[in-house]
Amino acid sequence: MPIREESFKDVSKSTLVATPMAEALDWIIQEMEETLPMVDNELYDERPSYVKRTVVEGVLARVALTRAGYPTNGGKPYFEKAAHYAKAVKDSNKHGLNPDVYEMWKRMASDRYDTEYNESMWEVEFIGSRELDGNWTNGRIGNVIGNVQRNGSTEGLGYSYWFYSGSLILWDLFDEDDKRRDLSMAPYQINVNDEYVYWRDNQIVQRACGKFRREWETIMPRHKNYTQENYPIIRYADVLLMLAEAENEANQAPTALAYEAINAVRERAGVEPLSGLSYADFQQELRDERGRELCFESLRKYDLVRWGIYTEAISALGEATYDSRWPGGSNYTTARAFAERTQQRHEFLPIPLRELSINTELDQNPLW
Repeated sequence: MPIREESFKDVSKSTLVATPMAEALDWIIQEMEETLPMVDNELYDERPSYVKRTVVEGVLARVALTRAGYPTNGGKPYFEKAAHYAKAVKDSNKHGLNPDVYEMWKRMASDRYDTEYNESMWEVEFIGSRELDGNWTNGRIGNVIGNVQRNGSTEGLGYSYWFYSGSLILWDLFDEDDKRRDLSMAPYQINVNDEYVYWRDNQIVQRACGKFRREWETIMPRHKNYTQENYPIIRYADVLLMLAEAENEANQAPTALAYEAINAVRERAGVEPLSGLSYADFQQELRDERGRELCFESLRKYDLVRWGIYTEAISALGEATYDSRWPGGSNYTTARAFAERTQQRHEFLPIPLRELSINTELDQNPLW
């Protein structure tokens, strides 16, 4: 897209050519760095929808990793920048990992803010249920993305359309003793009578996203569709994994700091710490760890793209549907069709036709 650095006075001269992606990301980084000193660095006991300095530093690390990878391939300087800002968050001592892997998600579902650990650094905040005093926003977290729950009454545990389920690829990333497995892929559904019905061993892909569960909401009566549940934009576990990745990439080997960061996340999950890995082995472990820790948080596609393996990963998803553990049904047909139709162009979006008609200096994305 075009980046307009100054306002225009003459509408007839408002058209602009598209800004190259590398140049756009560099401008974003520069703008964020210039404004960083202006951001509050004191009120960390405020709710996590309030932006603090460490939030900006965490997002800067994310943008720098994007710039370092495909397709702009900025490489080492941007990995170093990402490591710098992720380490700044760590060194601030403003955030930590809640030792209970479930607790942060329960708090986001019930408007209870964790100011002891501040693991959720920045989140989209929704309030109310429409049924009480008119104090509400249009949140549907837990309703369109959430565990299978079938009680639509205002006094039940809640209703969900469970549009998002895990795949066999995600399931196989987890060790059996990983505390995050049943958090991320809920082992049960809740029927219309609010009874817990556990999935059988041959129903892995029926397990829905478990990080957002309406049973954890506190507002009564419940609305069938609208919820109080919040959604994370960036949290401390993500920052630690970005730090580990950036250290490994910048140094072409895992550093002591890289191990410290990734092992903090792993140990909280109850899995063994890593040690003695090569650059390539650590890179793969890091990529898998991001899948385990951050699934259903709207990050995976962008990780796969910047790693340059998006189409390869979606092809592997298609292959996984042939596994005998993946039974037929809508999950099967949807995953198979998605994999078969995915092309390189789906790494990026087309420019909307309306934008092309308004800004005659723009050309369509060549892949589209």
